[in-house]
Parts: sequence; structure tokens; C-alpha cells
Amino acid sequence: MRFGLDAGKTAFLPWWKAGFNATFVLLLAVSVITACKHDSSSEHIAAQVKSLGVYALSGNQLTEISAGDEEQRSFDGHQFGFKFTEPIMQVQPDTSFIVNIPDAIISDSKIFRLADVKSAKWHVFKEEDMGRVDPKPVKASIEPLGNGVYKVKPVETGSTSTPFLCLWVKMPGGTNDRFYALQIKN
Repeated sequence: MRFGLDAGKTAFLPWWKAGFNATFVLLLAVSVITACKHDSSSEHIAAQVKSLGVYALSGNQLTEISAGDEEQRSFDGHQFGFKFTEPIMQVQPDTSFIVNIPDAIISDSKIFRLADVKSAKWHVFKEEDMGRVDPKPVKASIEPLGNGVYKVKPVETGSTSTPFLCLWVKMPGGTNDRFYALQIKN
């Protein structure tokens, strides 16, 4: 005998008669739909990234940006900053960075809000008592989008009046770190 039915008879038992919890099934369906929507938008962004590099994502527009070059800012080599040979792109305040650099140590990357990207300097030896204080990074969200592509954006809303949003991409030993800057439109 099968589940109280005659051996020769077959019957379809609806899920609600089979003992499933309708609330569980409904929550499961909503979760799957939400996950698919999130993954499709993330995958859509990742699919737009055609080459290695860093991009600015403002709304639905994805634009590749160039890194600044590291330069010495003192004669003894203890201060350094970054110079930009190309104009710095102007963007809306809610812009994110999209990173497609496979060798990057993405978890060590940092976001900075700077008043002047050209005069910002970092120190090899950090001696705060001697006035050597580096710019402080803001909290950042790092979200994997798939295929080795990441979305990096600031999560702090304070200090948004600073005109430059910058990303420091940490690279493995022997490779120079990369620094990207965007100018926030007023």
C-alpha cells in the first residue's frame, strides 16, 4: 500500500495536502526572485566590463578611468603622492568604482575623500608627532559582481562636500599600487 492509496491507483496530491508549509514556499519563491534580480544587475554590470582596469559607474553609465602616477613629494623620498596626466573625470556624488584587476588585493583597497588630489601626500614613515599624517580613508563597501569584477563605493555619507573621490587599489609586492580619482560635480 502506498500512502493509504490502493496499490493499483495513482493520484496527484497537491502540495498543500502533502503537508508542505505554504508560508515557507512563498518565502522561498520571494527569496529566489530577489536573488535573481540582484544577480542579474550585478552580472549585467560585470558583462559591460570589456577590459582590465577601473571604471566609474554613475547611474547606468560605465566609463573607464586612468590611474595617476606615483611621484616623490620630498627630496628624501619619504613623501609621495599622485599626479594625473589626463583630466580627472567629473561625476555625480553617488558614483561607484568598478574594479577589474585580477591581481589586486581588493580587500586592502581604500576610498578617500580629498579636498585636493594634487597636493595630497602620504608618508613612507608615519610619525604623527612630527606632523606626518596621511589622509584618512572612509569606510567602503566592496561587492563582488562576478568574473573577478568588484564594485567599490563609500558607505559614509559625511564629508561629501570634498570635491574628489579617490580609490587606492592595493597590488601585491613588486607591483606599484594604483590610485584613481574622480571629481564630484557640485
